[in-house]
Amino acid sequence: VPLSSKANQSVKVKGLLAINQGSFFVNEWDLQASNLKGNVAFTENSVSSQSLMGTMLGKPVEYSISSHEHGNEMEVKIQAKGTADAAEITNWLKLAQHDRVSGNTDYQAELSVYSDLNKHPLRLDIASSLTGLDIKLPAPLGKAPEVSRASTLSLDWVPDKFAQCNFRY
Repeated sequence: VPLSSKANQSVKVKGLLAINQGSFFVNEWDLQASNLKGNVAFTENSVSSQSLMGTMLGKPVEYSISSHEHGNEMEVKIQAKGTADAAEITNWLKLAQHDRVSGNTDYQAELSVYSDLNKHPLRLDIASSLTGLDIKLPAPLGKAPEVSRASTLSLDWVPDKFAQCNFRY
């Protein structure tokens, strides 16, 4: 296998990674995904997975992974959908007043990572109807569990530089 930059031919790679009981940890966010199971396909310039299952914050999550070339840059998108538990999230975020929000709600998330984080920030988008959450706050912020309220959270983050957060409720 010619892996030298002096080789006359370009290297081609095609593989399949079978994951069983895998995990990953994001130090900066103190966040762990565990019990990962599924397949991840890859080539020398792509990565994909259609059904990677796991657990995050005590609840099942289904992931999909895709990569896209944008000129000389590569973007990897990790999509996740699952159910979030309010108590687990408030404990993870170490929030005070955690008794004001209770219940579970479904969500969809997408993490976009570019090969050059200096040009493109790491972006996390999370969307939820918040159905199932009981939010005990004064009107108009409070809501009953059966009430749906479309909400989004977007976070742009460049390591060691800045973070920008946008929340719509």
